[in-house]
Amino acid sequence: AVEIHLLGPLRVIADDGADATPRAAQQRRVLAALAAVAPQPVAIGALEDLLWANGAPSANALQALMSKLRKVVEPATIETDGRTYALAGAFATDVVEFRRLADARSFADAEALVRGVPLADIADESLGSAESARLASEVSAVRAKRIDQVVIEEFLEVTRPAAVTAAQQAAQIVRSDREDRDRYWKLQIEKAEYEAMYA
Repeated sequence: AVEIHLLGPLRVIADDGADATPRAAQQRRVLAALAAVAPQPVAIGALEDLLWANGAPSANALQALMSKLRKVVEPATIETDGRTYALAGAFATDVVEFRRLADARSFADAEALVRGVPLADIADESLGSAESARLASEVSAVRAKRIDQVVIEEFLEVTRPAAVTAAQQAAQIVRSDREDRDRYWKLQIEKAEYEAMYA
């Protein structure tokens, strides 16, 4: 499956492991917009507004761009119903992996996937700003949990030796008490036997 990385500037890793990131900024912006909500569709008008402030230069301009992007995302594909486009098929995103790692409390591994501002290619655009902010909030939450995790681990590292020593001391006291009791009752038995012999 093709990998699409969204936690930073768009990056595309082809099925064979090669870097397939489009060089054209327009292609990166459209692919980021599609991948951010995939498999949900994006309206053609919204994509055209993303690319051209004054409207598409030709009726088939977006269609031509999508034709190029389909080659980039193989074996995934970009589907259309005439009103929308949607990324579909065999693809994976780092956002899904990020959330999986976060759910597994592997906060450091999740944070390591972040390379910059989420959806950096469209973070300042109306089509991408809300999703970028939402992802940034998730990243901040994971970073906070990772810091908490580190602090707790460091605290335990400091306190664990003291806790172990205390436990060892307690065990020694218990053993000593048991040994004292055993000696006491042994003496009592010996005393009783001695008194019985000379009664």
